[in-house]
Amino acid sequence: MKLKKADAITKIVILLLLIFSIAGISSIRAKTEALRSQIAALEQEAANLEIENAELQYYVDHKDDDSIIGSIARKYWGYVNPNEKVFYHTEN
Repeated sequence: MKLKKADAITKIVILLLLIFSIAGISSIRAKTEALRSQIAALEQEAANLEIENAELQYYVDHKDDDSIIGSIARKYWGYVNPNEKVFYHTEN
């Protein structure tokens, strides 16, 4: 009788360990997926920053060129030439 009671308790303990293990694995997988998506977003941001850095380095390398100075003024400060007409696209 004592052996059957011990077998039942052992089965219950093993079942509980199995349930907690599955729950833990599921939690780890969810965290892993969240971190993978975060890594992908950060890699995309790094790629965008590398492109921006290359563009800024080009501006630094050609700082004495008047056309580059004009494009910087237009892009970053909104300057226009006196004979230019500026059109703004607005959405409804």
